[in-house]
Amino acid sequence: IVMLVSVLFASSVNAQRMKFHRIQAEIEPQKLELLFNSGLEVDHFGYENKKDFTAELSDSDLQILKKNKVKFTYLVEDLEKNLTKYNQDIDRKANKNAKMAVATPANFSLGSYAGRWGLTLDISHLLNYKPFSTKCERFIPT
Repeated sequence: IVMLVSVLFASSVNAQRMKFHRIQAEIEPQKLELLFNSGLEVDHFGYENKKDFTAELSDSDLQILKKNKVKFTYLVEDLEKNLTKYNQDIDRKANKNAKMAVATPANFSLGSYAGRWGLTLDISHLLNYKPFSTKCERFIPT
């Protein structure tokens, strides 16, 4: 019974997944205002030449466009799938490049404290210097 409930719940969650699409349409300013007043919710969009509208819209926003007889073209259909595929391509290219790693030279080391000065190095370094000269205001190495 628990298995059946979990399967039904998972399928209902998947069915409720809202898809987003990148679209392009030619919309006059008055028509765009009408769409916003009709419930079109767009956070970021491009609007150039008072007609070229480009935006990322959900399925419900596309229904508003269809209801108002606005013709549009998909630039990217289902952004989530597209971005997942794009990221997988980037990962695949990165894995190919990782195989060409350069070996570290055998005589390379960072020393104590990963290459930073430690207290004992500071003391030994300071002991190798003479005190200030009266003629010159800098350390003079021995």
